This record gives sequence, C-alpha cells and structure tokens, in this order.
Amino acid sequence: MSNWAKKIGLFSSLLSLWVALTGRLDPAFILVGAVVSVLVVRVVWRTFFSGFHDFHLGDHGRGIRFLPLLCFIPCFFLDLIRSTWEVSLIALRPNLSLSPSIVQIQSGLTSKTSLVFLANQITLTPGTLTLDADMAHHRLFIHVLTLGSGGTKAVKDQISQLESRIGAITS
Repeated sequence: MSNWAKKIGLFSSLLSLWVALTGRLDPAFILVGAVVSVLVVRVVWRTFFSGFHDFHLGDHGRGIRFLPLLCFIPCFFLDLIRSTWEVSLIALRPNLSLSPSIVQIQSGLTSKTSLVFLANQITLTPGTLTLDADMAHHRLFIHVLTLGSGGTKAVKDQISQLESRIGAITS
C-alpha cells in the first residue's frame, strides 16, 4: 500500500471520528473537520509513521504490531480508571496526606517513538506527570502525586508493566 493511500486512510479515519464526535453533518463542520484532519496528518505522519512500514500481526518485523495494540487499549483504560479512582479518593479525604516525589525511570525502550509514547501514557494517567525525558540515555523523570506503601519500587514496577506493553506494540 502506498504512502498516499495510508495518508488518505488516516485522513478518512480522522474525519469520520470528527463527524462521530461532533454529531453534525453541516458543511461548515465537515469543512473544519477536514482542515483539522489534514493538519493532523501533516503534523504526525513523519513523527509516527515514517519509520514504520506495515502493520504486523504477530511477527517480529519493524512496525506497529496490531494484536498487542488491541490488547494495550483496554489495559490502558483499566489503568486509567484505577488511577482516576485513587486520585479521587486522595482528593476527597478530609486530611489531604500527599507525599509527592520525583522518580527516575531507566527505560529499556530504545526507540524514541516508543519512549515518547511511554512518557505520554504516563502523563495521561492521573497522579503522574512526565517532567523530563533524557532520550540519549533512555531515562524519564516522573512526578507522582503520592508514593504508596510500596514507594518508588511500586511506581517503577507499574511503569515497567506499561513499558513492556508498549515494547510489545513497537518491537
């Protein structure tokens, strides 16, 4: 499949998502969605798709592996719900007992795209924020809202699980 066909497929998917989320079929809304979709395709294409060739189903070739990606999505949403619940409980307690900390994570991911994907997934999860990424040494510096009873080891273990899921997608 050519790059143009892939770009048109991504554009069509983004425009369909736009229509589904806005729920409007007015020509003005579709035009705005088309412009936004073109801009998104232009901005993200080189960053995310120039090194990847085709989607792979279970082999170890270069690219995004489709089956692990399908497994990653529900796991990430479960992590998101769990961490949202934990942060909500922390916020609703009468005595706000926080122990914020910055944790350094040494990542085993070698691809910059994979490392950025990991950093974004950490930041999307409530209670954690990626402060800095040292791409040359594959390190992330993460702010956590509160360290649980497990301390930094528990945080590193959770991020290691997320890292292994991301590694399965992009290996």
